[in-house]
Amino acid sequence: MSDKNMDNANNIATIMNNAGFDVVSVRMDLSFRESILQFISKGQEYGDITMLINGAGVSPS
Repeated sequence: MSDKNMDNANNIATIMNNAGFDVVSVRMDLSFRESILQFISKGQEYGDITMLINGAGVSPS
């Protein structure tokens, strides 16, 4: 779970973890290339990246 605001990322990660998913929160700003590359590197620490879901703007909260 990533967000520019870590409080948001942590809150959603907690909800998803409580629902049975394995989620970590990461600060990421989609408007900065370096931030995106760091996000990708973090994901690669857990194995090959096979999918990305961009849920920006779809959360009811």
